Amino acid sequence: MSSEFFATNFQVYKYTLKQRLGAGFFGEVWLAYDNAISKDVAVKIIKADGPITVEEFKEARIGNRFDHDNLVKVHYADVVDVGGRNFIVIAMDYLCEGSIVMHLNSRGFLPLPKALLVMRNVLFGIDHLHHLGFFHNDIKPSNILMGTAGQAVLSDYGISRRADDTTNVQSYKLHCAPEILAGGNVSVCTDIYQCGLTAFRLFCGVGILDEATGSDMIATVNYHSSGSL
Repeated sequence: MSSEFFATNFQVYKYTLKQRLGAGFFGEVWLAYDNAISKDVAVKIIKADGPITVEEFKEARIGNRFDHDNLVKVHYADVVDVGGRNFIVIAMDYLCEGSIVMHLNSRGFLPLPKALLVMRNVLFGIDHLHHLGFFHNDIKPSNILMGTAGQAVLSDYGISRRADDTTNVQSYKLHCAPEILAGGNVSVCTDIYQCGLTAFRLFCGVGILDEATGSDMIATVNYHSSGSL
């Protein structure tokens, strides 16, 4: 995979980039070596276009609150200058087994015993997150990582919210609960809905929703709104 800004062995603040793990509209995620503590970490690097406010660090503040075997811990966040451009750097646990989607069988799903264990772990993590007054809002197979002890670990708090901050929130369209589509707010119930769809996809095939709607987002929204899923 190529990168617009970064490359292997590139130095970003105290991190030496080792391998690009993924990318999206937000920026890039890298496996990096933290030279200060001699440890591999996962680093999300977000392009900062314009003035940076404290809101830009919401993901890091949320992820730093969690200390649970089934939730990824965020350890550090800062703004760094790279070639005259500002980037937000968020460092978190690196789990070398990667996303659960890397562990699917050839038919695109997990054997039932493993799928049940994964969802049990995810629900433990979600219960802890809810207990602390947060909603994840982005529960999906690609955000479930495999821990070193074989446990499932939920990651990515980019669109997570506190319980007192649930209006006008972006949501993952493929798992968007009907009440969100009707103009409601994220809640415990919308997280449970996302957990249900995640379980359905792990049991039956991760691509099953895309196949049902032809990857048409309008059709997907109609599925959710009509209760067809």
